[in-house]
Amino acid sequence: MATCRKEKRAVPFIITSCVREVERRGISEVGIYRVSGAGPDVQRLKKAYENNPYEAEQLLKECDIHSVAGTLKLYLRDLPESLFTSQVYQQLFDAYSSGAGNSNDPNEAAESKKHAYLNRFSKIPQSPNQACI
Repeated sequence: MATCRKEKRAVPFIITSCVREVERRGISEVGIYRVSGAGPDVQRLKKAYENNPYEAEQLLKECDIHSVAGTLKLYLRDLPESLFTSQVYQQLFDAYSSGAGNSNDPNEAAESKKHAYLNRFSKIPQSPNQACI
């Protein structure tokens, strides 16, 4: 991800600051990533992050929390490639659909599913994809 190289960070600042703000004042908000934020606020935050990320972080505190979450969603949606690459996404979906085990023991089945997920997750490019996830 070009942003990571430019900022010399494993996770882009926009992700870190938006997630931090959502955790600070939006974690108990019902539908935090489902409810849309105000379009003008989302666009204003997006522009602020492009021009002066640290000033944008101050602007986060003034915006509705749904606009903060909306800015994060917009950034992730606009990435040239999904964090979960197409190939790995399909493998994760297949692991979920298959139940990842045929055991009658629920603990064993859960452990088998966890192992299958971690195995697929390890195939995602480590930086920046895994770091952002």
